[in-house]
Amino acid sequence: MSGELVGVSGEAHHLRDEMPFLLAGPIEVAVCEAWAELGVVPREALPKIRQARHDMALMAALIAIASPMALAMAATATVRGRV
Repeated sequence: MSGELVGVSGEAHHLRDEMPFLLAGPIEVAVCEAWAELGVVPREALPKIRQARHDMALMAALIAIASPMALAMAATATVRGRV
């Protein structure tokens, strides 16, 4: 199964879909740390930011809800001549 990682539970996780988020986490933390140095992000928020993880199941559920809405909005804008 190319592009999949089989976990201990036997469920296949699509590593290809998760990889950008796994890579982005440390970068996002570093950016927030730099912003904290500049006073943009409160220093007391950094521990929670460092512990944050992406919830792929929640993201998939939100995308499933948002995608049809986005398509409907785009279709409406096209019909009205806005695009």
